Amino acid sequence: MKKLFISFSFFLGTMLTLAQVVPPPPPEPESGDIGGPATPIDNYIVVLLLVAIFVIAYAHRKLKMNNI
Repeated sequence: MKKLFISFSFFLGTMLTLAQVVPPPPPEPESGDIGGPATPIDNYIVVLLLVAIFVIAYAHRKLKMNNI
């Protein structure tokens, strides 16, 4: 379990480092154009999803071991 936690922490740290890269701003829309381009899913959203899955799996395993 400790080995899994260390490897996941390394992976999470790498993803958070890569998530800090700021993409260039989108081009200005032409006049009269309503709305803008759809917002893509950024890396930090993917990282948050992975953290949420890890926390849910960890809590499930702990509760299952304690038979609560």
